[in-house]
Amino acid sequence: GVDDVLLAALGMAVARWRGRDRVPVALEGHGRVPELVAGADLGRTVGWFTDLHPAALDLRGIDVADAFAAGPAAGTLLKRIKEHRRGLPASGAGYGLLRHLDPAGRTALGALPEPEIAFNYLGRFDTGAAVGDDWTPAAEFGALGGTVDRDAPATWPIEVNAATEAGVLRASWAFPCGLFDRAEIAELAGHWRDALD
Repeated sequence: GVDDVLLAALGMAVARWRGRDRVPVALEGHGRVPELVAGADLGRTVGWFTDLHPAALDLRGIDVADAFAAGPAAGTLLKRIKEHRRGLPASGAGYGLLRHLDPAGRTALGALPEPEIAFNYLGRFDTGAAVGDDWTPAAEFGALGGTVDRDAPATWPIEVNAATEAGVLRASWAFPCGLFDRAEIAELAGHWRDALD
């Protein structure tokens, strides 16, 4: 899937940017996972039930230079990311329940460090909607949303939101200026773009 490709590229980018071979990320999902609650019928349910769960982009043993050169290492990494994500029960949607509502889970998972990067692929948006359609994103905002209050506290050290709009992949990179400067994040985003290319 698109998410797997974007995440493999993110792992490659961080490996080139900071030399890490294991990149913990927080993945955001829509939370509409029927298998999370046995017998649940979401057919008439409206809404987005955001879920957030940690995952690891594991590049150990991957020749990152070969992956950037579109060699066999790129395919190996992509398969590894895909299999890791497919192995998460209920696509990771149950993590929040376990982490916050289960006493044993709260203790065990609460002791773990939080990922430094949050990633969310919002999907594909066709912004060329015809007149009379029920809903379209406002042209000035697009799928990635509008403005953010610059004084709001950051949720993550680095937050990446991506979407495909009218056939073009777009990403926003948010970060607190006290942790990174624009040049550092531009470098990381450039590595991500190079990995995708």
